[in-house]
Amino acid sequence: MTRLVKKVKDAGMAVKSKFQDRTRSVKKRILNIVKFAHNRTNEAKENVRKTVKELVEIAKECITLSQQSFRFGKV
Repeated sequence: MTRLVKKVKDAGMAVKSKFQDRTRSVKKRILNIVKFAHNRTNEAKENVRKTVKELVEIAKECITLSQQSFRFGKV
């Protein structure tokens, strides 16, 4: 998603759209999941669930912002 929005912005369309690259935050959360996935305790499972929920929220926000960017690009 991020790559597509960057291509649209580089092409000169949707320059004013406010899209933020979330690659680092997603990577950090995925590494957190991997770290806690090795443990079999309930606390580790809760941490994994919490992190997955955060990833879902980031993905939803990313999709919303990219849709707005593409709308600006079509105008």
